[in-house]
Amino acid sequence: MAFLPYVYFSTKVYYALLFIFSLTSLLFSVYAVLKFNLPAYFKVLFVFVFFLFIYGAYIAILGENIYWQGGGRFVNSYDYVLWLLTSMLSSIVVYTFSSRGILQNGEMKLFFLIAFVSSVFAFQVFSNEKIIEASKLGLDDDEFTVTCVYSFLSLFPFVVLLKKSVLLQFSGVCAIFTFCVLGVKRGPILLCALCSLFFVWNLLQGSSIKKKLLVVFLLFIASVGIYDFILSQIENSPYFALRVEQTLAGDSSGRDSYGKVILDYYLNHTNLREFFLGMGANQTLSVNVSFAHNDWLGILLEQGVVGVLLYLVYWIGFFMSWMKSKKNKDAYTALGVLLLIGIGKSLFSMYYLPVTAEMIISSGFFAVGLGYFMGIAYPQEDVFGLSERQSMVDNT
Repeated sequence: MAFLPYVYFSTKVYYALLFIFSLTSLLFSVYAVLKFNLPAYFKVLFVFVFFLFIYGAYIAILGENIYWQGGGRFVNSYDYVLWLLTSMLSSIVVYTFSSRGILQNGEMKLFFLIAFVSSVFAFQVFSNEKIIEASKLGLDDDEFTVTCVYSFLSLFPFVVLLKKSVLLQFSGVCAIFTFCVLGVKRGPILLCALCSLFFVWNLLQGSSIKKKLLVVFLLFIASVGIYDFILSQIENSPYFALRVEQTLAGDSSGRDSYGKVILDYYLNHTNLREFFLGMGANQTLSVNVSFAHNDWLGILLEQGVVGVLLYLVYWIGFFMSWMKSKKNKDAYTALGVLLLIGIGKSLFSMYYLPVTAEMIISSGFFAVGLGYFMGIAYPQEDVFGLSERQSMVDNT
């Protein structure tokens, strides 16, 4: 669905698919609540989504379209609900099949391959469009960032599936890191680095001396290669070098100004009800030129203190489910990576509400990974009585 803008843009098709995926996610959520003993993550997820759904439903029924200055277009009153359900509840669909052993290692490897190739295609198309735009504006052909690199970041957990070959796993990590660097997006680069460290640390845990030596050797080779690649980018790309300088100088690409505007309005211009319950869905756009690019600030303005507390509970539930997944090393590693990515995106991007095609791609891949590895960590009895999941630890 998210690739429609790259190959064939049709608003009617886009919204039809968005509606279908939202409805499917809702139906599977009801099914899971009735049939499964769900882990903490999904319990807090449903509470958080239900709370935000009330706000979204209100604006969809009684609200109006709102203009997004930063995006140069109107946001439909019903977009909020569709974005929310598609991004946050899609994982339960995958979990339903994964937890019963219907989705296994082989199928997910195939998904990883297809998703990675698709992301490369999207990256190339998006980059070409940006080069044309830069040329029209009289800029250098590298003066742009590629937002769709977040999709590569969301595929990071799937590297765990390549456990038969440590070399293949390191190759996957390096490929993902390379695209994050080429996209010149500081957030994905930082998160990819943190995920890489966490991934390598877990590779070393419980491994034989021989495997540990191999991991350390490959880590050294990969580190040297990535370091040389980054230096090459700094030397050959003036814009990349500028982004590095901006980062070292503490430049947040306008996010600080967004935060100041939103926080100032919340503290000085809201009444008591708005202070605790917020101004309503998408109302950040009535205060600021764009979305907050920080979930916590966006929720604070739109859903108030109550919304922020529920969002905090959501992440606590995610953390608890991750900690309790230690019995399965693969799930523990992958869920830990997803937790890092999710928290990082909540701080300097947008985690729970994808508002562009690139963000929907990222959220979709994230949801598939989250649903699959939650299913591995928290199996369910086959509700059709055929069998229980085959040991739930897929070591193939």
